[in-house]
Amino acid sequence: MLLLLTFSLFAVSCEDVVNVDLGTTEPRLVVDASIYWYKGYTGESQVIRLSTSTSYYTDEIPMVSGAIVNVENSLGVVFSFFENEKVPGVYVCNSFMPELGETYTLTVKYEDEFYTATETMYPVPDLLYTTQEYGGISGDSPLIKAYFQDPGDQQNFYMQRCQRTDKKSQTTVFNDEYVNGNETFTFLFFEDLPHGVPVDIQLMGISERYYNYMNKIYATVSETNVGPFETAPAELRGNIINNSNPDNYAFGYFRLSEVSQIEHISD
Repeated sequence: MLLLLTFSLFAVSCEDVVNVDLGTTEPRLVVDASIYWYKGYTGESQVIRLSTSTSYYTDEIPMVSGAIVNVENSLGVVFSFFENEKVPGVYVCNSFMPELGETYTLTVKYEDEFYTATETMYPVPDLLYTTQEYGGISGDSPLIKAYFQDPGDQQNFYMQRCQRTDKKSQTTVFNDEYVNGNETFTFLFFEDLPHGVPVDIQLMGISERYYNYMNKIYATVSETNVGPFETAPAELRGNIINNSNPDNYAFGYFRLSEVSQIEHISD
């Protein structure tokens, strides 16, 4: 059985607004480069987003324009991502060629500095069917299970994303340490789930390194590790390397995943 944990942040109500001086640092490039290949689709259209880090109290995310963004496969085929004319910082490719097991290299040139990252596209089993039960501490919390057949010839790492039309998406990562080679399931608890609500469940294959990276992110943002006035224990860095100036490192991650998805209509 796989236990999928989702974390929530508690809202704290205070009479007075307290602004804490968290200090400032120079903005760094932030790369959101997740390549998804949904089963049954060509995977030709892909999007990469570039922004910069900003202060804690700033609501607006500074998007990065004017960068040169490419992804190259092991055969030297280059897929160029061009900035959307109407949406700054969003770079689009409509001719990408996804291939399972293929290794790709991301290159980003921004402000005369050259960033790279290399990753493999990981496969994922088909989501076969879903069920709905009730459990949790109270025994009456809606519980959705999504079943799949885990391959038994290797250790596998997964990310699950759940999207409701009336809620923000939830994501979690897990591995097949205790269920290798068996039919198994992921499951999600809900505090409330009205009848007839569509729930889109997606399962993605990911690398062990990305699995470890996401676990660190979940641990950092969990309320049991970081309180409202505490500083995160470390800046979490992904697989993006600044080849021109290593000290000016970037945040974010480049990854490629095959995606299986299934829809569940709540009972």
